[in-house]
Amino acid sequence: MALEAQKQRLTGKLTELQRDLGFAKFVAGPSREPVISGNRVFVYTEGSGGAIRGLLDQIIEQTDALYKRPSGVSSKGTAVWMEGDYAGLELAVKPYRDKTLNTDEQETLQGLFIATKFNNPSTDYSIEDLRRFGDPKVASKYKTDDLYMKASKMWMESSMRTANFAFGLSQIGKDFIVHQRSNSRFVTNISKQASMLIKEAGFRMGLDKWNPADIWLVHPSLQNTDFTKYKGIVELNKWILGEYNKGRLIPVSLKMTGKNVKLDIKNANTIDKMFKYEGFDVGKTGYVQALNGTIYWEGGSMIIRNFGRPESVSGEINGQFAQGGKVKMSIIVDAINRVGGRVRTKTHQEIIGLYDRTPMVVFKKLFEDMKVLDPSTATKYNMDQFQSDIETKTNKYNYLISKYQVGDIMKAFLRLSTEQKNKVILAAVGYAGSETEISSVHIKIY
Repeated sequence: MALEAQKQRLTGKLTELQRDLGFAKFVAGPSREPVISGNRVFVYTEGSGGAIRGLLDQIIEQTDALYKRPSGVSSKGTAVWMEGDYAGLELAVKPYRDKTLNTDEQETLQGLFIATKFNNPSTDYSIEDLRRFGDPKVASKYKTDDLYMKASKMWMESSMRTANFAFGLSQIGKDFIVHQRSNSRFVTNISKQASMLIKEAGFRMGLDKWNPADIWLVHPSLQNTDFTKYKGIVELNKWILGEYNKGRLIPVSLKMTGKNVKLDIKNANTIDKMFKYEGFDVGKTGYVQALNGTIYWEGGSMIIRNFGRPESVSGEINGQFAQGGKVKMSIIVDAINRVGGRVRTKTHQEIIGLYDRTPMVVFKKLFEDMKVLDPSTATKYNMDQFQSDIETKTNKYNYLISKYQVGDIMKAFLRLSTEQKNKVILAAVGYAGSETEISSVHIKIY
């Protein structure tokens, strides 16, 4: 029999013995260190000393080998075969020196076990099964051969329990790829967009506070999702929640498990609140005295104005969600246009330039806005009085910019249906949402 065929038969036999011998794991083959001579096979196993000699003795007994005294090949001796299928081969048992798994390796290992279980429900989590069923379904820089011997018994057993538990969860679909951040374009892209949206919302929080998922179970059809189309963090979160409810996207936070594995579903309801529009005003003291417009809903409000200097307006959210959170004008405008409205306004520089050239054009525009937005106040003013009140204001430029842009935004908003108004409010609240409200759905297995 050819030498390589002999080696394959022997390593196959050793794989069969893995369960029978009671060793948690070992790898047979010459790949872990240079082959000293062409007839040698090496077995790498956890443990040292007595464990290694015990495994060697079991192999000798099970395969009718002869014991060879310690030599330069192994300090514990070797098994040799003088006849039969393995005649001429020499086998040494070597310790595989465990190293601590880094975080990416821990997460990948658990992902490999989960993928293997879903793709082979009867698996015994052998290295062959992990290679065959796990590796093709896991996006990571690490493969089974990088982790199998390195992982401690505790991590192997924890990964097995986690995989068995996950297999019984109804919310996880059967067709998915495990994505782990070390080599996943999906995780990179969704994290990049979420990070930008969180920053734009004015919050300083790490991605792990938004979504602490260690791995993402992703349906193949979602792997190339363009996340740049989501303009607010709540909009992105709603997409994640929708795909989660379909069993097509499962963000999973993993912990080392004990005998009793538990599951928590986090943030499944925080973004699904309906914000019901209740009304508006353009200044509690009347249109002329105030810079702002305010939109009210059940449980909160958004005041729209510029804050502190001549600049474009922004929104400030108040209420149980997003207290004090800021919303850029572009977000408000985009939200109105996206639901079917139409709003155009000038930049603050354009407004100042227009006023400096032709002030009456600006005054007439604001006067017409007052008639639409606050008709009762409009009846108390003529153009001369209106112009005089504005000209004498100490914050005239701030006032002009704010009233001009607020007028355009409020008129467009009021033309929307109630359902459209509610969607705009949701977008604004979501953009400015607090750390709690902008966190997205995930499951925690622990």
